[in-house]
Amino acid sequence: MKPLSEEAHQIINQLYQKRALFFHSNHDKVELIQELQHEGNVRVIPFLLPFVFDRKDTIAQVTKRTIHYILAQSACKQWIELEQLIKEMNFYHKWSQTWDHLLPSHLSTFEIDNPADATILGLCSFHRNGYVREEAVKILSAQPQGQAIPFLLLRLNDYISATQKRALHGLRNNLRTELSPYFVDAIYLVDHLRNYPKVTDKMIIEEIELLLQSPACQTAVHNGTYHEDRFTRRFCFHFFLQHHQYDDEFLKRALQNTDALIALGAGEAILNHYDQAFVSTWIKSLSVHRYMPLRRRTLHTIMERFADQAKAYLEHALLDRHASIREYARFYLRSIFDRQDFHTFYTSYLLQQPYEETSASAILGLGETGTTSCIPLIEPFLLHPKVKVRKAAVRSIGRLHSSNQTVFIQALLDSSPSVSKEGAKNLIPFVNEKLSHQLWNLFIDTSSVMHKKQLLLLFQHSSKRDCLYYTIKARQSSELLIQELSEEIIIWWLSHYNRTFFLTFSEEEKMRLREEIKKMPALTDEMRQMELTQLGH
Repeated sequence: MKPLSEEAHQIINQLYQKRALFFHSNHDKVELIQELQHEGNVRVIPFLLPFVFDRKDTIAQVTKRTIHYILAQSACKQWIELEQLIKEMNFYHKWSQTWDHLLPSHLSTFEIDNPADATILGLCSFHRNGYVREEAVKILSAQPQGQAIPFLLLRLNDYISATQKRALHGLRNNLRTELSPYFVDAIYLVDHLRNYPKVTDKMIIEEIELLLQSPACQTAVHNGTYHEDRFTRRFCFHFFLQHHQYDDEFLKRALQNTDALIALGAGEAILNHYDQAFVSTWIKSLSVHRYMPLRRRTLHTIMERFADQAKAYLEHALLDRHASIREYARFYLRSIFDRQDFHTFYTSYLLQQPYEETSASAILGLGETGTTSCIPLIEPFLLHPKVKVRKAAVRSIGRLHSSNQTVFIQALLDSSPSVSKEGAKNLIPFVNEKLSHQLWNLFIDTSSVMHKKQLLLLFQHSSKRDCLYYTIKARQSSELLIQELSEEIIIWWLSHYNRTFFLTFSEEEKMRLREEIKKMPALTDEMRQMELTQLGH
């Protein structure tokens, strides 16, 4: 649950100011309450509850609608924390006495004319007074609307047994097919009941699940696969997959879902299916699915259930975009089919493919299996128009232990951030005093903030004196991002290094460093600035 914004705090403070100091009319209070509706945060609800029972009907009705709107837009999982907040908060204000001193007798005359009224009565079941909670549950249990279901589910964990029994009785009365959409909406709370030690009758969970399994409730569960809440969507998808209530269109939608767990669940359901012919119709599409764990699981299934096709699929997986799949394929080709010539495979593939259609996976595979002699074959791809191919070329050359620093410097100056980062990463082992000076010249010559950032991060891997000296000089840059990053590195340096190494500095070196510190804009941390100024003295 996200915290309240500063604007919401200001509105709440204004609401609880004395009437004479702020409010000229009830209209002022109504406007403030309506503004909290736009906050969309359930944390404002405890502050609004005292106004539900305001003597002015206009204020009470606006507050009810605001609370109902906010609660309707929130996920059920947030209601658990909301209940705790309502029980713990005590306003110590005369305006809040209508809520803090609420009695069961007040609820007996409470009329439920619309959904907002039902919501307020449900929130009364969160009250710290056990008698109030019991009376609220009693009234909710008698209501035919499904809006009471989430509140009754929460009351199954009440520490008063009488309230628990009333809530359980009310839920069993609501176990009707026409109310199944309400159970789907509150499915997170149903599942959460398993974790409640106070819930003595766990059979209600099975009864709800049996209700949802009935043919009359399938539409409600199917609609749940489009629900806004992620947990509800996952439950509904897995519900159909678990009970084998799906067709090809449903499986396609599940596999194309942006939620990885839903897609993986659909893939597992297909791969574990007893019908060999059914599985074979999906193997090809699953072997190229966008989620790596599913592609790897598919390869494993192919080797177990379709041994005659295993070699072809494993060879195709040698060109997979993920390193884990490529290594998986090489391992089984090596152990089962006794194949060893993987660098030859990648070399042949790169030579046969047109330059414009080069696969980045083939370059990465060659970098994983080749030798230093393969570097000349990879170098032409450093100028490839595709970013992922250039990045793959830089990574593979670095993996093959190339000592050509020029290649990585050129990559660092690439227009693509990912290629530039890859080039900088491969330069780290070569950073020394000479290269640091060369990198500083590049820092001065380049106008790209992205390149300056990568160069600045490389200085962290140079010697102690070079790191500090060049970072202080970089702090003098006109780019705000570079100034901020330089300050972070300087503070990191001051925290990690023993500054006694200045004893080895010559007077000329100390003087040079002091001059650069004087030119540098002061650090925002005054203590760190003082430490830096005292260096070398």
